[in-house]
Amino acid sequence: MSKNLKVSFKHFKLGTKASIFYDPISGLKVTMGKGGKVESKKFLKSKKIKTAMANGHIIAIDENEFNKMNNSYNQDAAELKEEKKAAAEVIEKPENLPENMETEEEEETEDEIDESWKELKNADELKVWATENLELTDDEKAELDELDKAKKVKAFIEDKQSI
Repeated sequence: MSKNLKVSFKHFKLGTKASIFYDPISGLKVTMGKGGKVESKKFLKSKKIKTAMANGHIIAIDENEFNKMNNSYNQDAAELKEEKKAAAEVIEKPENLPENMETEEEEETEDEIDESWKELKNADELKVWATENLELTDDEKAELDELDKAKKVKAFIEDKQSI
């Protein structure tokens, strides 16, 4: 015949003199807004818990207050998690954008293309890049063909991009 033993607990909340309390021996952890509980037999053995109570760092509460406090804490934590999840969701690109409207993604790609010519050193390579990536008139293409030094071609490209 076995005895049906019920383990009893002591419940605590933070006092005004603490922002967190932890006793590694008993395992009691009490934080802002969240109560802690410890087995009564561990409470009786812990000098740290008794000292913390005497100094106003933790306060003993009943089980109903403990449950109410932790339910509220868990609900707040769940709401915060949902808010973070909603904020982190990726916003999809709309299907029907006007043709002249660019998205941030397209702008970044355009910037990358615009900067690639700066790495080129040879005047001929710069001319090829300019004719492929800039919208040039026939007169501008003729002007570009006349340039013989890389510095002059780069200046030409910078001038055309600033327009």
